[in-house]
Order: sequence, then C-alpha cells, then structure tokens
Amino acid sequence: MNQEEDFYPVFDPPNNGLHKYLFRYACMCADKEIPSEDCRIHLDQCVDNLRYHRYVPPREITAAVTDAYRCVFEGPSETTTRFPDYDSSAANEIYRECKTTIEDLREASIKTPPTDPLEALQALFQPEDLICMASRLERPSLVTYNRLQLGVACCRQFIVPNPMMGKVGLTKDGKPSKRCTDNTGPRKRIVCDFDLPRPAMQPSLVVYLADYAGLAPEWVLHSGNKSLQAAWNCSSWSLEDVLTFEEEAVRVGADSAIMGDGRRCQFVRMPAGYRDNGKRQVIHFWNPNPTGND
Repeated sequence: MNQEEDFYPVFDPPNNGLHKYLFRYACMCADKEIPSEDCRIHLDQCVDNLRYHRYVPPREITAAVTDAYRCVFEGPSETTTRFPDYDSSAANEIYRECKTTIEDLREASIKTPPTDPLEALQALFQPEDLICMASRLERPSLVTYNRLQLGVACCRQFIVPNPMMGKVGLTKDGKPSKRCTDNTGPRKRIVCDFDLPRPAMQPSLVVYLADYAGLAPEWVLHSGNKSLQAAWNCSSWSLEDVLTFEEEAVRVGADSAIMGDGRRCQFVRMPAGYRDNGKRQVIHFWNPNPTGND
C-alpha cells in the first residue's frame, strides 16, 4: 500500500446502498481534513474501479461529497430534495438506442393487464389496506378493496399509490384531511409521469428505468391524454436507492412533482380507470407486486 492509499479511509462499500455509503465515506474524509476536491477525485477513481451493478453518474459522487463536507463542518440540516433538470439530450439518446414502442411494452407484459379498476386494485393492495381514490382531486374517498364495487372504482380517475393510515389525518396547517402526508402510510411506490418527453420516447424511458432499477415496473398505463405513467414498488428499497432512482427518473423526463417521500399522498392515474374526458387509462404493462418481495 502506498502512502496516498494509506492516507484515505478504506473503501469497502456494500453490494447495495452505494449512494448512502458514498456520503458516509466522504464524511470520514472530511473528518481527516482531506480537501473536498481530493476526496471527490479519489471517490471517482474508487467507483470507477468498483464496477458497480449500475452506472454511478459523476454528479452523484459530487453531491455526496458536497453534502458530507457541509454536514461535518456546518452540522446536519433538513433540506427539501432538489431534483435535477430534465436532460432532453439524454432522453433522446435513450430513445435512439432503445426504440421501444407501446406494442413492445404490451408484448413484454408479465401478466395480462386487467380492463377494470376493481381487478387492478385487488391485485395491487392487501385486503386490509385502506385505499384513497377520487373522481375529482378535491373530493377524496377512503375504502378497503373488499368493499369496493366495480361501478364505484370505474368512476374514479385518481388513486394514491400508497395505503392510507386511517380515516383522517392533519395537514401541515393542522386541518383534518383524508388525503395528507400525515394520513399516508410508508411509501410503497414510485410513480413516474412522463409529461415532458414526446409520447414516442416514453416507452423507451420506461424500459431504461426498469434496467436502471434492475426491476420491472408494476404497471405502465396511458393517462388518457399524452403521457405514460409507470409505477415501481420501492417498499424494499433503501432511502438512498429510492433517491438515486428518483433523481435519474427526473433527469430523463419524469415529473418531479410526484417524487419524494413528502409527496407520497399525491394522486396518480387509476389503473384501468376513466379520465374525466371519458378516455380509459389503459394498462399496457402489468406486473402487480403488492408485497414488494421478489
């Protein structure tokens, strides 16, 4: 071992959770008063030699070092997640390389997609789960799926993809609400709504993110307008893996407005439901996994 290698902490990351480990490692370097730029260069070399199971973008290493050094020298602070801007050139490159179509997604579907919301909900939730849905955003209702009726589910165009906690919770303003973060259970799903990339590109971006996550989505549906929505079950992921996936999804065109744990009560499109314009929100890819276990 040369003198430079002995100067740095031992780089020994786990098989999963590299995002979190980068932060911890950078904190160790900060504690040893190693200059932040030297730490970043060293980490970049370590990760390059690691041959990790996913691509680790340079910005992920830079962000880990920046956050770690700030935490060590200024103390920890709670900040709102800042997602990257949409990188249209990256999204277009993915499209050129992949060229996946809606038909390809349908052919790759692991199970036959349901054509009614009741069947979809009963495949996505556990019997004891409390589900929040709505025909209009301002009028949410809560129900367990064993009390659902087909007619009731069909007229709902929105759903919270995570089970709710109870009949009511409190908003940040202290007001009672059926649909609020306080009344939403632990995050179970990440939903990507591809609004910015043009429709022809969106299936390729779904396939790219499935490969990036090493996991097929639970569903991919058409919103009834111009975008696809794809949902991944993240209940078994670490917080760091969730953040890494979200950042990459936003970078290639997913809407950041429904990302982040603080937005786990956000409505998404009801699988196989009907939009207010009468168009069905057709499911093109179906792989329900309510427990999140492989």
